[in-house]
Amino acid sequence: AWLTDNEITLQLDPKLRIFKTSNGGIGSFAFQLTGLSATNDSIATVTSGVAVQGIATIKGTSGVAVTVAESGVPAGWPTNPLSASCLDANGTNNANGTTTFGTLTGNTLSITAAHMLQGADIACSFVNTLNAISGTVFNDGGAPTAGANTGIPNDGLQNGSEAGLAGVGVGLTNCASVTHATATTDSAGRYALSAPAAAVGQTVCVQPMLIAGQRSTGANIEGTVTPDGGTTTVGGTAFVYGRATSRQSFIEPASGTRTLNFGLVPESTLAANSIKSAAAGATALHAHTFVAGTGGSVSFASGTPTATPPMAGWNEVMYLNPACATSLPPGATKLSPPSVAQSVLQGQTVCFFVQAFVPASAVNGSSDSVPVIATMIFTNAAPLLTATYTVTDVTTSGNSALSLQKEVRNLTTGGAWGTSNQAKSGDTLEYRISYVNPSAAPLNTVVITDGTNLYTTFVSANASATSPALGSCTLNTPNNPAPAAGVACTPLHLGSGKGTVRWEFSGTLAPGASGSVTYSVLVD
Repeated sequence: AWLTDNEITLQLDPKLRIFKTSNGGIGSFAFQLTGLSATNDSIATVTSGVAVQGIATIKGTSGVAVTVAESGVPAGWPTNPLSASCLDANGTNNANGTTTFGTLTGNTLSITAAHMLQGADIACSFVNTLNAISGTVFNDGGAPTAGANTGIPNDGLQNGSEAGLAGVGVGLTNCASVTHATATTDSAGRYALSAPAAAVGQTVCVQPMLIAGQRSTGANIEGTVTPDGGTTTVGGTAFVYGRATSRQSFIEPASGTRTLNFGLVPESTLAANSIKSAAAGATALHAHTFVAGTGGSVSFASGTPTATPPMAGWNEVMYLNPACATSLPPGATKLSPPSVAQSVLQGQTVCFFVQAFVPASAVNGSSDSVPVIATMIFTNAAPLLTATYTVTDVTTSGNSALSLQKEVRNLTTGGAWGTSNQAKSGDTLEYRISYVNPSAAPLNTVVITDGTNLYTTFVSANASATSPALGSCTLNTPNNPAPAAGVACTPLHLGSGKGTVRWEFSGTLAPGASGSVTYSVLVD
């Protein structure tokens, strides 16, 4: 009799292979595995968009769940894959079928025990897309050394010894209220952002977050300068740069890398408001200091004066003060009028005097308030970039030189008295003008005049500390400008508006006697 051969069934462990595709770039990707014969894998892609297989001999156990976590990506790549799923090449012969399976959570792909079948030949594909934005935020001021620039100021390119700016926040947004990603520049001014899938095909903006006292000068894409307000195409992407907002806008591509660099400089400063007095027919000397935030040229001029009461004959001449001396040097160089531009390097200080002429017919207490304007031209900026800075000189006619000192503090932030201060819109600043009679003779009918600066609105004023011998005090503010009748200086006088603040005392200020007046303004 014939014997029938016994049927032999082979029980094959499921196999699993990892395939890696990197779009927009290449690099090495690391994986950590559980439930498999290997605990890790590493795959290096060599061509963008072309899949590379990892270890070919990894096996699992039938009925045992598996996880594959993408644990390492090249610098600048998103930490999570764009997609990941598995397909069983033997799915037509088992319950896995011909559709993909696996659940991607973050960087980890989970495969249930039900899919780990005997004889399964599972290929798990991970796809990463490099959609990266990086660059440098740098000081575009020219980095002068030994009296000369090492770089080119304000050109939107980092050159010479121009340094990166650390600690600057950089954001990727939808150019409105949605923030896609943020970063902070490192010690060299470098930052890196990853664009999410939701941003692809949409208009996005990259913008460094300027702090108070900074100004944008220019920007570049991978070394190509992007002029303010213009469209510049680099690598097939059109970029529009707005210098006022320090922002690059463009339509986010599906993949690739973009290098966006931004130039910033400190704001220049002009100090400070000045109040002086001089006898009729004489002159008063107002000292000022300009500090250049970047390389360029600066010119000085007087704005439209306000004489109280209206009177012709007030005039001003500006002189360079190269040694920053306390008195006008002989043969001083005239700056204005007409205005003569001065070339400056970043950080350079320009000291100058405004010599104010008091009309011979001026009566005691009459005054002239004059804006002193510095106009800075940012050399090499494209297109032309200028900025103006303003302080105010108040010259009062008096029969003796009353000594005045002006201080300011920020009431909103609780700041201390000083000769300068920082403030933002909505803050309240309080000014204190201290006076003293340094002469050996008494002063009669003391008048102190000041006014609101640009972008501020009057809030209140009074005579805070007054010598009793000065007698009664009357006050004119933007609410009751001269020649309207003054109101009592005390108690505190409240109001609004812009213009001159004037205190007039009817009594006598003895030699050595002193006091102070105060007023406050709201920053617009």
